[in-house]
Amino acid sequence: MRAAPTAAICCVLAVSAASPGLASDQAGELPLSTREYVTASIQANRFEVVEGELAASNGESAEVRRFGERMVREHGDAARDLAAAAAAAGLAPEKPTLSGGQAELLAALELKSGTAFDTEYLKQQRSAHQIALAIQGDYAAHGAAPPLRVLAGRTVAMVQDHLAALRRMGGM
Repeated sequence: MRAAPTAAICCVLAVSAASPGLASDQAGELPLSTREYVTASIQANRFEVVEGELAASNGESAEVRRFGERMVREHGDAARDLAAAAAAAGLAPEKPTLSGGQAELLAALELKSGTAFDTEYLKQQRSAHQIALAIQGDYAAHGAAPPLRVLAGRTVAMVQDHLAALRRMGGM
């Protein structure tokens, strides 16, 4: 039996306290099986695209709107890359859906406007990306399917870049 990396578990537990709906739906317990990894990644990309579309149209600041547009573009690309890697690993495609916790977070965000929208969006993005970093990092290190392990490693770099952008915006 493999032991999950301590840093990844700590990150998921810390984020669980801040956003229990998102963390419990997406991360579960690390390490994830290949199917669990694919499902969590599909849901994460879908969440980023849907929230990014909302931020691009409802963000108060131009910076939040631009970040939302970036999330739509980059997580849309990541979703396509994930589908290709999953197929290469012999997995049937899954329909992109949101988890229950993600749907709740999205519904809460839709009720916000102005600076309250921007604040909530950045908070949710910080939590979602911290969870994604733990999931992607764990699978990159311990995943069973080579095409998905390679993709997870590339995705770690993308998520780290998004977290750095959030820090620059004051979202961390």
